[in-house]
Amino acid sequence: MGDCIKDDTEAIRINTDEILARVNSIRDGQPLVSQRRVEMWIEEMTVLSTYAQSTCQGTIADTTEYIREDSPIPPLPALQVPSLPATSSSYPDVLGDEQPDTLQSMHDLACTYLDQDRFKEAEALLTQVVEKRTKVLGDEHPDTLKSMHELAYTYGELGQHKEAETLWMQVVEKRTRVLGDEDPDTLRSMHDLASTYKDQGRFKEAESLWLQVVKEMTRVLGKEQPNTLRSMHNLASTYED
Repeated sequence: MGDCIKDDTEAIRINTDEILARVNSIRDGQPLVSQRRVEMWIEEMTVLSTYAQSTCQGTIADTTEYIREDSPIPPLPALQVPSLPATSSSYPDVLGDEQPDTLQSMHDLACTYLDQDRFKEAEALLTQVVEKRTKVLGDEHPDTLKSMHELAYTYGELGQHKEAETLWMQVVEKRTRVLGDEDPDTLRSMHDLASTYKDQGRFKEAESLWLQVVKEMTRVLGKEQPNTLRSMHNLASTYED
C-alpha cells in the first residue's frame, strides 16, 4: 500500500511538472497555444489525481479481503488522496499566495491572458506577481525580473509607454548586473526598451539602443538567429521613420 501511494504520487508529480512545463513554453519562444489547450492540460492534471485516488483505494480494498473474519486487525480506513487544484486560482488555498509554485502559476496564467490580448487582466495579475515575488525572492531574482519584463510589455500593449519605459529600464539595469550585458534575456529587454522609445517617437534613442543590441546579438546568438533578425529589422525601421 505504501508503494502504491508513493508510486502514484510520484506519477502525479512527474506528469504535473510536464504539464506545467508546457504552460511555461507559452512565453519561451514556442508557438502560442489556445485557451482550450491550456484547459485540456488542467483537465489532464485532474484525471491524474482521480486515477491515483481510485487506484490506491482499490489496492486497500484488495488487501482487506485477505484479513480473516476473526482477525484482530481492524479494516483499513479509506485513503484520502487530495486532488490537484483544477485551476491556478486554487493554488493559494493549498500552498499560500506567496509560495513560489503559486506565483509561477499566476505568472503563467497572466501570460495566457497576454496571448489572448486580455491585457487589463494580465496587468492586474502581473502587478500582484511582481509585488509578491519582489517580497519573497527579491527584486533581482530572475523570476521577479521575468514577471517585471512581462508587466512592462503589458504596459506597452495598453499604450502606457512611460510606465513601460520606467519598468524596462529597471529590468535592463538589474539583468545587466545579475546576468551580464550579453545574456539573451538582457538583450531581449534592451530590444523591448528600444521599441518603447520608438513608440514614443524617440527614434535617435531607439536607433542607438538597437545598434547595441544588434551588435551583441550577432556576436552571441549569430546573425541569422530570429531575435537578431528582428532587432535588425526594427533598427532599419527607425531609418525609414
